[in-house]
Amino acid sequence: QDIECASDPACSGSTVEFDCLDGLDDDGDGDIDCADSDCAADQACMSSEFICDDGLDNDGDGAVDCADPDCTPFSGCSGSVEVDCSNGVDDDGDNNTDCYDTDCATDPACITPEDCSNGVDDDADGDSDCADSDCLTHFNCGGSETDCINGADDDADGDSDCDDSDCASDPVCSSSLSYSADIYPIFQASGCVGCHSTEFSNLNTLLSVQAGDYNSSSSGANMPWLTPGDPNLSYLYHKVEGTHTSVGGSGFQMPKFQPALSSSTILEIGIWIDAGCQP
Repeated sequence: QDIECASDPACSGSTVEFDCLDGLDDDGDGDIDCADSDCAADQACMSSEFICDDGLDNDGDGAVDCADPDCTPFSGCSGSVEVDCSNGVDDDGDNNTDCYDTDCATDPACITPEDCSNGVDDDADGDSDCADSDCLTHFNCGGSETDCINGADDDADGDSDCDDSDCASDPVCSSSLSYSADIYPIFQASGCVGCHSTEFSNLNTLLSVQAGDYNSSSSGANMPWLTPGDPNLSYLYHKVEGTHTSVGGSGFQMPKFQPALSSSTILEIGIWIDAGCQP
């Protein structure tokens, strides 16, 4: 009957933890507040702020509503945005998901490439067709093949590199470089022939070599040493350029333990390959 015992479990007669934030074992079962299974469904014991506009600290972390990081995506909390435009989730709770949310208007996942001949502003940037900067190099807009050695159809006319008439006067496409007179001497002077005498013995042999034939750890490149007409599919070119690891190769840049070839020399090799690896 002593009022001082009112809060004692022995005097409460309670069989449940009726207050999950009072620091007491209300039902005397040895478990206090959220440690008691009776509180599993109590908002105070939830792991996140699941209601962000009720004025309550739902997860008992001391932060209420928008002050709780759990509520960052909630539309009612200032500054919330669709944080991921391709996850299928309405991140900011505004009932617009991914690309349907205006927050994603400039996200690459939601931008349609500009078609330069359909009269439509495909990428919704305010400019359509040739008025769009994306179409500067398109042949419909007066563009031309801007790079005659990159393996790309820059002006989208169906012809790439030296196959495009725009490249007719480009040195890359009018090259008279030959293996015997120009390319072999480069590899000989740099010491590459000393390590690869068999591979460089003649052009036909060199054309038959695959990445990984000399060193199996480079087999991941999965391309020949030389692909006439395409430096980007020529492992030898990647080795002298130092880009071999980016295509699955390994080891040192060629020439090994020697200064790298000059950019002009590497370009010369690329031109020779792009022109068809003339003998």
